[in-house]
Amino acid sequence: MLIRVERDQTAIMTAALDNIEQALVSPDALARLLGGGQDASLLSTVLADPAILLQARDRMWAELKKLRAAPPPSPTE
Repeated sequence: MLIRVERDQTAIMTAALDNIEQALVSPDALARLLGGGQDASLLSTVLADPAILLQARDRMWAELKKLRAAPPPSPTE
């Protein structure tokens, strides 16, 4: 039996952007976000060089700002 479900893509996107924004505040969380799914050597390299974290965080803040200003996605069924 199929049941029609409507998903609020705006709420899903907002929650995802909020999670990313929270990760940008903490250097350790940002390093895990950038190195997620990679080997430990990449994560240790990112943690060892604060300049990499700062550059990535600045770019991600700019992208978050663009995404928050974009029109919300349409609901899906």
